[in-house]
Amino acid sequence: MKNTIRALLGFLFPMFVAALLLATTPAMANFAAGQKRYDAGDFAGALQEWQPLAEKGEARAQGQIARLYYRGEGVGRDNTKALEWARKAVAGGDAAGQLVLGVLYYWGKGGLAKDEEQAAKLFRQSADQGWKYGQYWMGVYLMDHVAFGDAADWLEKAARQNLPEAESMLGKLYERGDRTPEHDPDFKEAMRRYRIAIERNDASGMFLLGRLYVIKFSAERVRRMFDREESDEIAYVTLLERNVPRDLVLGYALLSLAEQKKDTDAAELLAAIKPELSPEQLAEAQGILATWKPGTLFPMTSKTGVVPRVAKPKADQPKQ
Repeated sequence: MKNTIRALLGFLFPMFVAALLLATTPAMANFAAGQKRYDAGDFAGALQEWQPLAEKGEARAQGQIARLYYRGEGVGRDNTKALEWARKAVAGGDAAGQLVLGVLYYWGKGGLAKDEEQAAKLFRQSADQGWKYGQYWMGVYLMDHVAFGDAADWLEKAARQNLPEAESMLGKLYERGDRTPEHDPDFKEAMRRYRIAIERNDASGMFLLGRLYVIKFSAERVRRMFDREESDEIAYVTLLERNVPRDLVLGYALLSLAEQKKDTDAAELLAAIKPELSPEQLAEAQGILATWKPGTLFPMTSKTGVVPRVAKPKADQPKQ
């Protein structure tokens, strides 16, 4: 009898495995097809591939659709629908769904009350699954809560998965001095991180490096720093002056690229510095914009852009 059962199981098991593979392979193929279309920027096409899978309960597809609705990619941005799909994906343990639901809690969107504690739990769940965007948001959350060492650990994990936003945030930590034992800004490493992000077409990296290139200080402000012995600001200005030239051409070009990606901070700063550019500087910046492409190194120097970073005090007006 036992031999008969073993023989029957031996006969049925391969058939069961084959049926399982037949059932899952098309779903896997359709999900991969959707991911390929998403990576190519065809968001509507990705939705067409993922929608049938999501409606059948495929958690990965549900999580990706939640992202599409949250980001407004291929569909109108809709936090309510993002929440609906994210909750379904979370029920299936999907990392993308956990991230979207976490972000909705973090900002208090989609009809949810703002709940940073719940958001942090979801970010951690997503990050623990190795999802690079979950790792990134875990890092951002910890930065906001002044846990810079732990934040950097998560951001490094995301950066190792080629997430440019993580490189930008790591650059910000180095710029602020949160990654050095003395807590002094490390502009060389910050710029290296920003450049990696820029090469991968990241708007945050463009804005942050562009901002470094155009920051200026009045002589009066610098004098007040030293008079008051404001050590953090003195270190920042001194090291910035030593390591980063004030280059209006490179700054203008980078801020223009960030503005094209709807970065409002870049747009404001761009409007503020544009009157400073000479016709020659503006022409050089526009030449960079016409020739630079993502995936290539952004120029490290300009021919006409370097100007003093600390403005000279205005001469006293002659008495009438």
